[in-house]
Amino acid sequence: MSFLRLLSSICALVALALVANAASAADNPQKILARQELVPIVPNVWGTSDELKLQEIASELPKLKEPLLVLQRDLQQRMEANSLVWGQQGITIKAMESSLAKLSPSDPGRQPLLVQIAQARSQTIEPEKLAGQFAVQQRLIELIEVRNAISIAILESDRLLAAMMARYADLEKDEAVTAALRAIDKGARLGPARSLENHRRRLAEYEKLVFTTSVPVYLQSGRLRVSAIAGDRLPVTFTFQNNSAGESTMITSSVAESLDVVIDRKVAPLKVEVAPKRVAMVRETTISYLRLGRFTTSGVRVLVLPPECEDLGCTLARGTLSGHSVKVDLPQFRMVIDGE
Repeated sequence: MSFLRLLSSICALVALALVANAASAADNPQKILARQELVPIVPNVWGTSDELKLQEIASELPKLKEPLLVLQRDLQQRMEANSLVWGQQGITIKAMESSLAKLSPSDPGRQPLLVQIAQARSQTIEPEKLAGQFAVQQRLIELIEVRNAISIAILESDRLLAAMMARYADLEKDEAVTAALRAIDKGARLGPARSLENHRRRLAEYEKLVFTTSVPVYLQSGRLRVSAIAGDRLPVTFTFQNNSAGESTMITSSVAESLDVVIDRKVAPLKVEVAPKRVAMVRETTISYLRLGRFTTSGVRVLVLPPECEDLGCTLARGTLSGHSVKVDLPQFRMVIDGE
């Protein structure tokens, strides 16, 4: 009997402890909200950490807009100035070349004229080659970096918004959360904050700046370079192979690792000529998503280069954009996809 009395006493104590804990939780509405990882967003509004991240993005985006516009204006001015000089010099060069054509090979006037033509050519750059001039190239790279930062911020905002709204929909059904909010303040409510709608409108404005039909390109050692957002989060610079419709897009092993792509090691690697007179064993996989401005494509087949081919960088084959019109406009520093 003494054992039964002891057991009964223990059960009573446990019951009292449970009641005390329940009362404590009821008396501590903030603990209930904390368990749901809810934090104050603005006065009387409790929200998720995703909404705090959205607020951070909203505060950072305006800091990127001005550099973007400055770089665009600077490049436009450089382009127009060079075009003007090139046009003027072109007339002069053609006139001198016409005079040169009238001279016999032994005419002593040929050499001075050849020197003048060479000097005239050195004073300007062909519009098709301006994107490879160092100062212009660096400004284009800066422009691409700013565009990428804005693009990633927009894509991250989209992900956070979707996750946040789904979370709020679930929390609205939680009676304990509703009661805890009322206990804190009669005016307290669940997020989102009213400022969220303003952020959504601003996102649409930023999309118009970077999700465009044209994307910047530049020349590097004679190669056409273009940037894309891979997997919704990683900027990748590619060498664009405009005449390689039948070839494959290739990425380096470091890019593949950053994207966490799945490579089936059970499938034998392929022996491929990855560069002139250079053969390597590559593995085939897919990138979930690739974005160039407004253009997007999913399930992109790629070949992953081995670590010893890291120096080759990534290559975007024309075939990856098959079914879409692509125009490379070097004098305008751009590639146009499905537009204009």
